[in-house]
This record gives sequence, structure tokens and C-alpha cells, in this order.
Amino acid sequence: MSERADIIANCYQSERDRLVGYVGKRLANRAEAEDIVEDAFERILTSGQLLTAETLPALTFTVVRHLLTDYFRRRACRAAYVPPVEQGDDASRLCSLHEVEEWLERGMARLSPDSREAYRLHVQGGMKISEIQHLTHQNYKQLEYSLGVARRTMRQHMKLFAS
Repeated sequence: MSERADIIANCYQSERDRLVGYVGKRLANRAEAEDIVEDAFERILTSGQLLTAETLPALTFTVVRHLLTDYFRRRACRAAYVPPVEQGDDASRLCSLHEVEEWLERGMARLSPDSREAYRLHVQGGMKISEIQHLTHQNYKQLEYSLGVARRTMRQHMKLFAS
């Protein structure tokens, strides 16, 4: 083994339990804590940073703290967008992605062919009206109007789905 790997191995043996305890107190999940500590040592091992036996414990603690912050940030984002389902929730209000896609297709079927094509290109394809105009060779104002009609129709249709 190289000198660098020896320094990291010695730090791993001496600091691992302390770091797992630090993370474990904040997570209340020993398996997650061990994973975070393992990830920290893996990052240090694969990084090209200059390491010494004196600075490695502080660096390891810093990397573990950053990984822990990332873990909580991801968890907070997930909780903000995906509320947990609890016992008292009305399970009939929850729907699958397949149902939403099916409802969207029904709404798209209500549109005229020109409006449907413009809506697909704009919303699903991410194209601007000028780009759609060049592709379809339609009048810009007519295309803008048909896209507005398509948006209103789809909005009304999805409101029915949500209620």
C-alpha cells in the first residue's frame, strides 16, 4: 500500500466509531450513519488532495458533516414535494402516474389538431412559439391564439381531474 492509503486506513480505524456515533445521533439510524461515514472515506480515498496524518481527522469530519447536510437537504426537498401518506389520509384521492397520463391524453383529444400539435411542441417539447412557427409554417398570431386556447382547455380539463 502507498503512504497515502496507510494514512487513510489508520484514520479509518481510529475515527470510524466516533464519526458513526456523531452521525448516528443526528439520524437515529445506524445503517444510514455507517453509509455516510463510508461515503466520506471513499471520497477522501478517491480525491487527489494532499493528506497528512495531522489534517486527515479534521478533513474527514468536514466531509462527513457536508454529507450529512446533503442528506438532510435531500430529505427536506423530498418532504416538501411528496407529502407522506398517513393512516387518516383518503387513499382514494391518490392516483397513479398512469391515471394522470390517461387524463392528460383525454384532454389533448379535445383539442383541434393544430392546437394539439402546438401544445405538445410547446409544453412537452419545450419549444418557443417562434420555433414552432418555423416548424409548422403557421401564422405567428394564429399559432399564439391556438396555443392559448389549448392551454385554457387543458387547464379546465385538469381542474375537473383534481376535483
